[in-house]
Amino acid sequence: MSDTARRFAGRCLLGLSSLSLLVLTACWEDEPRPLVQYTPGVYKGKPHTPISEEALTRARDRALRQAGLASSVPGGGGAAAPSSVRPPGNAVIKVRPTGSGLSRAAIEAQRTRTLRSSGQ
Repeated sequence: MSDTARRFAGRCLLGLSSLSLLVLTACWEDEPRPLVQYTPGVYKGKPHTPISEEALTRARDRALRQAGLASSVPGGGGAAAPSSVRPPGNAVIKVRPTGSGLSRAAIEAQRTRTLRSSGQ
């Protein structure tokens, strides 16, 4: 047998033994199984860490500020910054013909009714 054939046979033997070892060790029977039973309404994880009253107050204040229901100044010492967002009632509605077969007059009448109902 030539030197090259011996190396090839040795590598094949090493590869097969490594593969069989990997396959056999991947199936341990005493391996711990994760909890997979689901019971509706029952939390089976680690208990939550308690949150301090100060952290809870800060989180509530932040949520109120983000919702625009509280002042943006910590401690409530001033008015909230003016919003650059247009109120929902002032929406600009553009009606474009989309091949629906409506005449220009019908489209304009629909636009007028929509603008009247939105208060413009």
